[in-house]
Amino acid sequence: MTESSRIRRFASVGILTIVLAAGTSGVAGGQQKRPVEAVTPQDGDQIRLGTELVMLDVSVVDRANRPIYDIQKERFAVFEDGAPQQIDFFSKELAPVSLGLAIDTSGSMRSKLEYVIQSVTNLVQGNRPQDETAVIQFKDTVELIEEFTADTGDIKDALDGLISNGQTSLLDAIILAGDYVEKEGRHRRKALIIVTDGLEKGSFYSFDDLVDHAREQDVRLYLIGFTQDLDSQRGLFKKSTKTKAEQLLNKIATETGGRSFFPKDVSELGAVTEQIALDLRTVYSIGYYPSNQKRDGTYRKVDVRVSNPDGRSDEKLVARTRAGYTADKE
Repeated sequence: MTESSRIRRFASVGILTIVLAAGTSGVAGGQQKRPVEAVTPQDGDQIRLGTELVMLDVSVVDRANRPIYDIQKERFAVFEDGAPQQIDFFSKELAPVSLGLAIDTSGSMRSKLEYVIQSVTNLVQGNRPQDETAVIQFKDTVELIEEFTADTGDIKDALDGLISNGQTSLLDAIILAGDYVEKEGRHRRKALIIVTDGLEKGSFYSFDDLVDHAREQDVRLYLIGFTQDLDSQRGLFKKSTKTKAEQLLNKIATETGGRSFFPKDVSELGAVTEQIALDLRTVYSIGYYPSNQKRDGTYRKVDVRVSNPDGRSDEKLVARTRAGYTADKE
């Protein structure tokens, strides 16, 4: 099956879909990235012109997944491809978020859709005035139901109109929805929540395509997998449907620096979305100028660590951020 017959991409408004032209990827068609809010240096921060500043949104949690709010700049350490980097920008101010909601509305999600709608509606109602949200549904096609808006009433109406049927093109959905959030979100801080049962069927794009796309984007991924009703019986030479779905979602989260959640029941979804909301709000912004200044288009792995006040690594705290970035190429 050709790409143009399998995947539909987003139109500017409403629930219209446009066939994606063969040989293109993501949200193309001449759309230009909107300007994002400027990065404001704090006292003591150094901003160098003509050099690529790498910005990281970092959340820190303890072993119980509780967010930690009051960590000072001196306790963070950043490594790129294993080499320590000097932190040139640091902020822990709340920043507005461009949030995409990608909801699996395939037939296998029919019994859970009502709970999903209620939980993500509650999450959006906690938005601050400058936050913006978009609603995307996916099944055998991927559709933009509501473009980015700060109007929570419009978001609720879009969610209430979701209908379940068809199969699940999960990989296509993550790639296309991620492209939309990256290119159309007004704010530098961007996130995408994917709610699905993890049943991947019929995507045009491969897992490797997804990883390549995620490396080009600065969009934080949250994957919520309702896998509890999937077949858990494994065959003689193959994994169970449930295991395959969970492994896929975990692998996506690992490769993209995202997080995966597997609520045991739909009643737990509210607690999951509350945790995601906290994660989005308690983020440190860290910027550095790479010691490797080659413009070679290579992928650079990024690692952020938190130390104790005495300088030793704090094993009780985990810093989460994007897995890396692709350097500019001359």
